Amino acid sequence: MNGLLDGISHARNARARIFDLIHDEKGQGIEIDVLRKTIDEAETKSPMLLHFEPIREMISKAYAWEEHRDKAIGSVGADASTSDGPKMGSLARAEQLALEARSIGFRPRSLVSMENRIARAHVLREKIREWDKARAQEKSENIKFISSMVREADRIDLLFPEVSMVSTFHRSADEWIDRATIAVRSKISLSELESLVESGEQMPVNVSDLLEKLQPRLEQARDWIDRFQSMVPCPFIEKSDEDNDADADGPV
Repeated sequence: MNGLLDGISHARNARARIFDLIHDEKGQGIEIDVLRKTIDEAETKSPMLLHFEPIREMISKAYAWEEHRDKAIGSVGADASTSDGPKMGSLARAEQLALEARSIGFRPRSLVSMENRIARAHVLREKIREWDKARAQEKSENIKFISSMVREADRIDLLFPEVSMVSTFHRSADEWIDRATIAVRSKISLSELESLVESGEQMPVNVSDLLEKLQPRLEQARDWIDRFQSMVPCPFIEKSDEDNDADADGPV
């Protein structure tokens, strides 16, 4: 009799633990493996009293959803951008997957993580749009601000048009900064210097620290050329009288 009562007591406690897990009071999402192991232990100790087939079906759905997610967009960091180009999953696809997960019956922690990524992506998208508006009004930001948006996009690991736009711009700005840094430290041709300064002045990002070093060099080079040309006249060749006579006579 005591064994039966102990079994009933254990079954009640196990059921309470399992339903606490599913309820997810803190809203952090349910660890699927923890839930499955808790059910396995409860059914092993009270096989005649506990059966959680409906919850096991939910767990199977959750595992299937995670597998589908990994194939579609990857987990965080799995498909991050590389030097070969962007390989992120799209924001739109992630939002569709989040909707599909509602049929599971509970919220896996992996879903909560995806929902957080989606929310951060929307915040970043608005931030990029505001930056783009300011850029159109010729209000420049420094490269660190743009780099911070690119790093946040890499952490979120979801692709949308605004991310592509700011990433392309960031690459162009980085390339200019690399070229300008080399130019400051070494000798380059006048045409290269002119091209570098012109593109830097037109770039909607604050690169004044480098331009302030390049512009005086360009002005100095132009001033030197002007002074040289004023001091050294352009050479010309006068035709001799014999050449003029030959021209007058025409070809022989």
